[in-house]
Amino acid sequence: MRDFMRPALAMRLPILFALAVALFAQSPSSFETHLAAGQAAIQQSRYAEAGDQLRAAVAEADKPDPNREARA
Repeated sequence: MRDFMRPALAMRLPILFALAVALFAQSPSSFETHLAAGQAAIQQSRYAEAGDQLRAAVAEADKPDPNREARA
């Protein structure tokens, strides 16, 4: 690599690393976890478990979101 390119790369690496950490650090919500489990159960013909998981996903979706403003 040429010497004039090294400072630019050195400045970008910490930013790229921080972005990668932030993207991979996010964990799925309970809703997403139940929904994915329900979908997987349907694909495996485990319909009773799928129903339980999907009902749990709906229950999670019905919970109020503290990050969202209340509507009048």
